[in-house]
Amino acid sequence: HVFATLAFFMIFLYETGKIPLESAGLQELGMIDESLNYEYSGRLLAMNKWSGYIKQYLLGSVLLNVFLFPWGLYSTYPYFLLDVPVMIGKWLLLIFIVMVIETTLAKVRLFKILDYLAVAFTFSILFLLLSEVMH
Repeated sequence: HVFATLAFFMIFLYETGKIPLESAGLQELGMIDESLNYEYSGRLLAMNKWSGYIKQYLLGSVLLNVFLFPWGLYSTYPYFLLDVPVMIGKWLLLIFIVMVIETTLAKVRLFKILDYLAVAFTFSILFLLLSEVMH
């Protein structure tokens, strides 16, 4: 479970662009992603930005509610009113964690880790192997 959480958190940081990741193999993809902002304007640019925000919200919600804190989700009448404050609290904690990571890695370029996504994939494979060994 720890390896799956770590792998998904690494993917979350990568997909939302919260870390200064530079790799020789990813340079062209970064150029394509940044050029989308110059290609669109007006409503299309707003939709492009909005889709990025929705992706960040969905990935963060999966990270929070499946991997990190799978409790606090209620479906019965008097308790489901607590879902909104609990979710806001979870998001504030995730924002704080990401903020700390962003500020500590602000001046660091990750040239030492050539394949950041390969490390995340390795953590997910380790999770699968350990889950099979434990059963």
